[in-house]
Amino acid sequence: MDEKTLKKLLGNKIKQYRKKYDLTQDMLGEKLCRNQRQISLIENGSCFPSPEVLVKMAEIFHCSLQDLFDFDPIENTENIKLKLFDIVNNLPNDKLKAFYIIGKNL
Repeated sequence: MDEKTLKKLLGNKIKQYRKKYDLTQDMLGEKLCRNQRQISLIENGSCFPSPEVLVKMAEIFHCSLQDLFDFDPIENTENIKLKLFDIVNNLPNDKLKAFYIIGKNL
């Protein structure tokens, strides 16, 4: 993935989280000690947030940093089941047992 695409995807993800928590760009900016213009630049993919801002965003959105960079949408449990089925079918036998043990103990 090239840098331009990454910036765009991350910006869209941040915008989704901001809207999920019913925050305006101004409100998010205030929580991050940034102005609305800086939030807009991040959301439209013009610039990356600093690592410190990313960490603070994850705290505000009650998610992990990994969640911010997870661009693979999974809309419902049926999609999750299909993806898990694909994973299981492609696992080598030695890893299949470990996957089973982890799943069984959740």
